[in-house]
Amino acid sequence: AMLRQSLDINKMFTSILKQGGTLDELTHALSDTICCPVIVEDVHKKILSYAYYPIKDFPSEGYWLAAYRAIRGRWEETVDGSAVMLSSPSDPSCKYALVRATYRSQMLGSVLAAYAGEFDEINRIALENAASFISLALATEKSQMEKEATVKQSILNDLLHGNVPVWDDYSFWFK
Repeated sequence: AMLRQSLDINKMFTSILKQGGTLDELTHALSDTICCPVIVEDVHKKILSYAYYPIKDFPSEGYWLAAYRAIRGRWEETVDGSAVMLSSPSDPSCKYALVRATYRSQMLGSVLAAYAGEFDEINRIALENAASFISLALATEKSQMEKEATVKQSILNDLLHGNVPVWDDYSFWFK
């Protein structure tokens, strides 16, 4: 049964990415699947995506975000691809599952889910699976930004050398 659920979760995230889904769509799908609030942050601790899911033992969205601040950026306690369970130092009843978002051994950020009670094995599998897909989305976004920076630099160099850039010279970058 767990293998079937794991496969269904993988298919769901694959479908989202195949259809051009965004980081927010992946985050919300994960939140809905594990029934927990989820935050995706980059390596600079900037929140990239957030999905709130009301939990009985978490009184409000504000409480969850305040508790998150006490735990953010603790990915040094994680191992690539494996979720680690943490508690907030300020409130041990606030529990979190944290997993790194890595692509080709490069850390791109982390995925953090808050939970109350037990975080069962299928939720852990879903979180780790989602982190892989989120890593792909972050890597794709990073690649696109690097490509745009390269094109801008090429255009600027042409302008500085007195050449008028022609769109056809740069259109191959966007194919």
